[in-house]
Amino acid sequence: MASMAHVELTGVGIAPTGYARGAHAVVVEIVATKGVLGVQPLWTHAADFPVDLTRRLHNLTRRRVERTELLELDDEIGGHYAELVEDLLVGARIGDRQIQFVAMQGVTIGAVDEHPEANLSVELKVAHLGITVVSDFAAADMMVGGCGSPIDTLVDHQMFEGENLGTLVVSLGALAGIAVLPPAGSDLAPFGFTTGPGIVLNEILELPGSDDDPETSGGDRSNVIAEPREALLARLLRHPYLEIPPPKSTGVGPFGAWLIDAVRRWPEAEGIGPAELAATFRAFTARAIADAVTRFVPGKYSIERTIVGGTGASNPDLVAQLKLALPDCPVLRYEMFGLPGGSRDAITAAMLGATALAGIPNNVPGSTGAAEPVVMGKIAQGKNFNALRGEALSLRSEWLGQ
Repeated sequence: MASMAHVELTGVGIAPTGYARGAHAVVVEIVATKGVLGVQPLWTHAADFPVDLTRRLHNLTRRRVERTELLELDDEIGGHYAELVEDLLVGARIGDRQIQFVAMQGVTIGAVDEHPEANLSVELKVAHLGITVVSDFAAADMMVGGCGSPIDTLVDHQMFEGENLGTLVVSLGALAGIAVLPPAGSDLAPFGFTTGPGIVLNEILELPGSDDDPETSGGDRSNVIAEPREALLARLLRHPYLEIPPPKSTGVGPFGAWLIDAVRRWPEAEGIGPAELAATFRAFTARAIADAVTRFVPGKYSIERTIVGGTGASNPDLVAQLKLALPDCPVLRYEMFGLPGGSRDAITAAMLGATALAGIPNNVPGSTGAAEPVVMGKIAQGKNFNALRGEALSLRSEWLGQ
């Protein structure tokens, strides 16, 4: 992709697995040619959070979180992130390459992120290892009027713009989002937005030991087959967030545990079992994505393929629902492009970290509503920062074609 003298940055991206199941990390090599960043995954590693921590984070989507409680949880999560990085620094099989930076997306604690300035412990615990850390990507976008999310449109555009095909990239994380990419050479601009629920509802339902876990409630997780309950699905699809035109984003709160509590009281859910409720929530995610495409993606983008990644892309039932909801073009997996689909958000973090270090604007105003392009990402300088900064600026020069 790049010239013989190209500069490579080797970094780690870390992001939550789902909403609060754990953390996933990927070591990547990033190169640049004029206007295009290339990424090559080298190694992946994941770790689950303790079930008790996951359960506490799930329950906090029901209410406001106090600052002291947030700081305690952030410190606990920071320990798991730092341990993940230590494992990679010791055990990643990446030849003679050296990990130069870590870029992180954190867990949004509570129904909304009410204390964004308090999320410091994760960064400090990782930076204590002596490596440069990039994090808090949303802040710079919000400073110029954006909603701070989605932050992945630029990354999707860099990875999938090379073909003459209108492309829909679907992210199946805690929430679901899309990036709409025009064919190569088009005058149209890419854009994206959060469509609504992702896998968080099913993650909460299916946490081992919960009231709705099929095994806990007397069922068998592996053999329970159910169809969505259409009346309940129709009511869910009247969720007010789905009506809001983009640019838009939301925290996990509107689709967290409180919604499950509310649904249980609805007459449309009377007598529903865990498997049927889980199937309905999967259909809710898929149909909300399809409805968003119908409502808010202009036909001139000529979508000819859908590429799906994220934690939820490994769930065959969810992907099957997505294929039913989007019948007019093929639904492809990240793996078909040589990318680990479960590492999608971690790859995004790594690429955003590299662009932040290089001073390359990495938000997309058409996605976030920001007044202008900015460089997202706060940098905690490690011992290697001066040398890393020089290489990152060389990467910027190659990206600019200089």
